[in-house]
Amino acid sequence: MSKLPDWLVKFKCTKSTQSVSEQEWKTLLPIEQYTESGPDNSPYERKLNGKDKPVFPYALGSVAWQEQ
Repeated sequence: MSKLPDWLVKFKCTKSTQSVSEQEWKTLLPIEQYTESGPDNSPYERKLNGKDKPVFPYALGSVAWQEQ
């Protein structure tokens, strides 16, 4: 492929990714209602920049992986 598909070029021009990065990533339901999932704070998860634990919610604009 020599160029991006038209739909992707149009999407990039909408700056949708920028508006998403300015939002908070949080669970749809209260965290206690996710009974079929593993714990929010698991030892295999990496810490995110500015947080002491890798748990919800996340400020998407400030998300960056810390080296361990």
